[in-house]
Amino acid sequence: MSDPGEKLPILAASKENPIVVRDLCKKGDCGSQALLVQISRGGFVQWKCMKCGGLRTLEEYDFRRLPELSFACGNCRQPLSRGRDHYSNYVFACPGCGLTVRLADVVPDAS
Repeated sequence: MSDPGEKLPILAASKENPIVVRDLCKKGDCGSQALLVQISRGGFVQWKCMKCGGLRTLEEYDFRRLPELSFACGNCRQPLSRGRDHYSNYVFACPGCGLTVRLADVVPDAS
């Protein structure tokens, strides 16, 4: 059994095996489950309510604090840092080997 504090390797996640991050819908009084999903091919990620379909921006504060988004590098096992690429997409980057993975590439599509 793995250590509960151990970070999962990022390369284990993909569109076929996406990371599922849940929150509550904050649209009106809906309060249903919302999932983090890729909205566009360019890599834009938002929260999408599974009941009302409402969309909400993933704020940088949330991206940086969500424990479900703590990963180790799949190549060298160092903890990945969180940041943005030159297109302003959220990314995970390895300070050791330089591996970079977009958040959009490891969450489900909105459809």
